[in-house]
Formats: sequence, structure tokens, C-alpha cells
Amino acid sequence: MTRETADRRLRRVSRFLRGLRAQLLLWTILPLAIMLVALSLVGIARHRQAMTSLVEERDRGLTTAEANRLGREVAQQTARLTRLAVTLLPADPPAAPPSLSDDTFAGGLALLDAQGVLLAVSPAARAWAAGDTARILTARTAALGKPQYDTDLSDLQAARLLIAAPAAGGQSLITALPIAALNLDESNLLVQGEPHSAVLITDQTGRRIHYHDPAGLISDAGIFADLSPADSGSTYVRDRGGREFLVLYARIEPPGWTLIAAEDVRAIATMGMSVVEILPLALLFVAVVALLAVSLGVLNVVRPLQELARRAARVAWGDFDAIAQPVDGVQEIDDLRVTLDQMAKRMRAYQRGMRDYLTTITQGQEAERHRLAHELHDVAIQGLIALKQRGQMALNALAHDPGRAAARLQELNGLIDEEIASLRRIVGDLRPIYLEELGFVPALPKPGLRSPSPPTA
Repeated sequence: MTRETADRRLRRVSRFLRGLRAQLLLWTILPLAIMLVALSLVGIARHRQAMTSLVEERDRGLTTAEANRLGREVAQQTARLTRLAVTLLPADPPAAPPSLSDDTFAGGLALLDAQGVLLAVSPAARAWAAGDTARILTARTAALGKPQYDTDLSDLQAARLLIAAPAAGGQSLITALPIAALNLDESNLLVQGEPHSAVLITDQTGRRIHYHDPAGLISDAGIFADLSPADSGSTYVRDRGGREFLVLYARIEPPGWTLIAAEDVRAIATMGMSVVEILPLALLFVAVVALLAVSLGVLNVVRPLQELARRAARVAWGDFDAIAQPVDGVQEIDDLRVTLDQMAKRMRAYQRGMRDYLTTITQGQEAERHRLAHELHDVAIQGLIALKQRGQMALNALAHDPGRAAARLQELNGLIDEEIASLRRIVGDLRPIYLEELGFVPALPKPGLRSPSPPTA
């Protein structure tokens, strides 16, 4: 490709970019498209933030309510056990340990002293009463003097919540509440219908007591590794794959467990997405942006047109070079300027030709006046002088020679006829008769033809 071809293509591209269609694209359509994309991104971000806040507030309330429900059930069992401890073991305990039955507590009852020695046990409590968990719980209850709780997970199929109530003489009355009796499956309602959610309940040491995880979120063991809830609240955590989760937690008091609900933030962001909700704001924003974009486009056209109008006015007053310099704006405006510049050059050429024509006409008129003056001086005036002389000669001859005077007068008549013919010729030269009959244009002589002779008078 030659340099001339490259320059031609470059000029063509530059001409297109300066064209009105390209300018409208650059100043109107492209900004609108960018603004719409930005508006969509902002709307999605705001929707995600709003939905996340809404879900967070909703789940915080549900989590707190569920934790309170579980806490009330455990508190009711604790109150019953405390009343039973006061009834069975008064301030002065008998020498023989009381007999314990399973009628009051389905999980059984066990009585241990401050050293963890088993004093009495019901049939249902034999499976757990001699374990280390019961002895440790008894020592803690005797030391603190108030009900204590611990979770027995030695048998995952029959997990238990051990509740110890202080009794007289440093003894502790313990019962085992089956985890299944607390209806922990009701906690699954927190995430019912939300597949990207999970529910988890842990004991005081962080051991998992119950979980509902249809999407397998809690399968990542590290997702709650840094979570140390003290009371109730919410936080955001990321798993190893980079997914972000909203985590809400609430303390179950008693027994000091923690209820945790986790939801995938991306799933929350897609909930309730509705274009109708943001349509009025979107239309207003688009209208404002469109107005600004069109204003910029109009300014890019109107200002050069105004400058072009001012220069055209200067051309009208005779400044033909005012339109020669280019103006800013789209290519069509510069094309109009070029056309006006060509018209100005033609006007200058026509003006120059008209000036030359007027000069030629004036010179012709002056030559015609000079010829007419010469004709009148050499013909008419000289003829009149000759007539005057002939008349004077006839007048002188009238007194002494009437016959000669008559001859002179006869000669004078002939001279008068000659002068009349001469004047008619001059008048005919000034306004030929064929000009009156044919008009100016047809009377003009054709190239190669002789001018018509004037008709005789």
C-alpha cells in the first residue's frame, strides 16, 4: 500500500469520525450505553446490599427467637430438677441416699457427692451416670453452687444434655435430657426453602450437636474456624473457594450452646431482583444523562454553525477571505464552509468581471459622446454656418438683384434638405430603426455575419 493510499484512507477515517453520525455515536449513544451499564452495576450492588441487610435482620430475629425457644425448654427442665433436688435432699440429708426413679425425667436421675462418687442412680441413668462427664459436671456444680450443663456426645445416636442442680451437702442431682427431646429439627425452619443455607448448633466447647446443611456448606471445616461468638450477632466469612457467607449466631442460655445460621451471599443477592423496583430511578437517571449527552452534542454543532454564520455575514459585507479559514465541529459543517468559500471566490470573480464590464461600458459611452460631438461639430454646425452665409448672401442680393436672390434662396432650400438628411442620419445612428422593431438581443450581430444596414429614411 502506497503512502498516498494510506493518506487517503486516513483522511477518509478522519472525515468519518468528524461526521455527524460518528459524533452522535460518540456524544450520545456511547455515553448512554456506558451510563446504563454503570446504572445496572450500581443497581445490582444496591440491591445486593439491601437484600443482604434485609435477610440479615430477618435471620437475626429468627435465630434469636429459636435460641430463646431452646433456652426456655432447657430452663424449664432445670427448674424442675432444682425443685426436685430441694424436695429429695433437704438441708439435713438423711443417712441413706434417696431412691431415684425415672418417672419424672425420662433420661434418668443420678445423685453424686462433691467428689463425684455415685450415691444413687435410676435405671435409665446407668448408661451415663458413671461416666467422666457426670463426675466433672458434679465437681463444677459443687464449686459454683448453681446449675451447670455439659454435653455427652460419647454416643452420637443418643447424645445427651446433662443438667446438674446443686443439693445439700455439696451433692449434685443430675439428669440427662436427650438432644432429640429438644426438637432441634425445628431449627431447620430458619433456612427452609433456601438451598444455599445451613444451620449449626455447637456446645460450649464448639462441638457439633446438630446441623442441617442441604448444600454442603458446613462440609468446609474451616468456614467457622475463626468464629468465637460470645452472645448474638452477625459476621461475614469466606471459605477456601472464595465464597462469601453471611453468618448469624445466638447464644442458647442455658445451657451455653451456640445457634449458627449461614447463607451464601450470592444467593441472597439474587433474591427478589425486580426491574420494576428500580425502573423509575433508572429512567430519571437515563433522562438526565441523555440530556447532558445531547447538550454536549448540540454544542459541538451549534457553536461552529454560529461562527460560520458570523463569517458568512462578513462575506456579505465584502470580506471574501473571512470564510477561508476552517471552523471546528463536525465534518458536514466544514463541508458547508468549503462550499461557502467557493461561492465567495465566485462572487469575487463576478464582481471583478462586472467592474471590468462597467469600465468597458463607460469607455464606450465616452467614445460615443466624442464621436457624436465630432459629428455635430463637423456636419451639423458647419452646415448651419453655411446656411447662414447663404441666407445672408440672398438677403444682400434681394435689394439690387431680385433674380439672383431667388436663385440663392433656391440653393438655400437644397442646403436645408441636405442638413435635414444629415441630422436624420445622426439620429438614426443613435437609435437604429431595426433596434425598435426587433429588440436589443436579436439586433446584435451574429459571429461571421455583417451587421444589417439601417433602413433609409
